[in-house]
This record gives sequence, structure tokens and C-alpha cells, in this order.
Amino acid sequence: MSILVGRMKVDDFARLIGMGVEELVEAIVSRSPGRSTPTPAPAPSRMPTKARAAKAAPAPPRRAALGGAPPPPAADPPVLADMLDRATYKQIHNAVDRWYLGHVLEEVGGNVSQAARRLRVSRKRVRVLWARLREGRMNPTAAEKALMRKPAPKNAPPPPDLAPLLPRGTYRQLHDAVDGWLLRHTLGQVDGNVSQAARQLDVSRKHLRDHLARVGLSDMTRTRGG
Repeated sequence: MSILVGRMKVDDFARLIGMGVEELVEAIVSRSPGRSTPTPAPAPSRMPTKARAAKAAPAPPRRAALGGAPPPPAADPPVLADMLDRATYKQIHNAVDRWYLGHVLEEVGGNVSQAARRLRVSRKRVRVLWARLREGRMNPTAAEKALMRKPAPKNAPPPPDLAPLLPRGTYRQLHDAVDGWLLRHTLGQVDGNVSQAARQLDVSRKHLRDHLARVGLSDMTRTRGG
């Protein structure tokens, strides 16, 4: 063989180092720069199959549910005209909440975060409202039911139509619509006297003034004696 290693023929070099010619040539070719060394295959994972599947599967999104309890059934729309002059401020708004909150919680499957975004209130507020609804604190009492049996007021203004607000209306929009109707009527009955209106609605004067300002009815109040 005429191949030279340095200045020595391959067969002479092979005899010198005690190797066969073919073995020497294979060793020289395998170490040449143009030949890549095969990459070893990765070792198989020792993680159990179930653990690998759990690691690979994406974690389900966290849903703040109402304590795992199903949402309450939606109530019928309140008949606000029958409550005027016969129910307190809180009783009227509780009746609205029973209907509205029940529909929203049913719509979002009891998810607190989605209900809060839908109502535009905090998640804490949703939990408080739902707890009242679940515990029956929004349900009419026996005294309230007896009050409802009294004759309805004559010439009462028509209540707001709340049904169009159900699909997209926020919690505040709904209650402001009720306040605009209820407070305007009550102040009209007492000639703008805040103290008398507050007693009739069973709220504080500060509460009444705050809500009058929110719905733009502060100008209806009487300064003297109110």
C-alpha cells in the first residue's frame, strides 16, 4: 500500500505499532475532520407513564366557584308596581336582586369571576350577594307578604322595564334605574322632604342623599326641614 503516514508507508507503520493495515486505515479515517461522530440516542425516561401524561397535559384554568354549590334558580321578575308605597327601599332592591342575580349566576354557571365581570362589581361583592340569596335573606318575610296584600297605590308612575337590562346591564345600571323611579315618586309624595322620604323608605338621610345624587335627583329635595 502506497499511502504514507508521515514519511512511512502504512504497512510499515502498522507493523511498527502492532496493528493490521485495515485496522489502522479504519482508525485513521474515523478520526478525520470530515466525518461526524453519531449522536447517541437519549436515554429513555424513567418517569412513570401517568406522571409523564400529567406533566404534559396543560393545567385546567382555575375557576372561582361559589363553594362548589350550584347557582340558585332564577326568580321571576319582581312586580315593582305592587311594592310601591308598601315596601321599604331594601325590600324593593332585594326583590330586584333575587331576579337579576339569579339569572346572572345561572348564566355563568356559578363562576364568581365571570359573574363579577358581568355585574361590574368585585368578587367579594358577588359572594356576599350570593350568600344572602342562598340563606334566604333576600326572600320576602311574612310581614312583607302581608304588606303586599294592601291595595296598590293609585296613579302610581309605571316602573322601569328591567328586562332589556338583563342581557348586558350592570348591577349599578339596574339599581339606578329602580332608584330613579322609586326616589322620584317618594320625594314627590313628601314635597321633597328628605327626612320624611327616608322614614318612608326606612333608610338613613345620608343613604338617601347619596343615592339621589347618583341618579341626578338632588334638585328635588327641599332644603328647609329636609
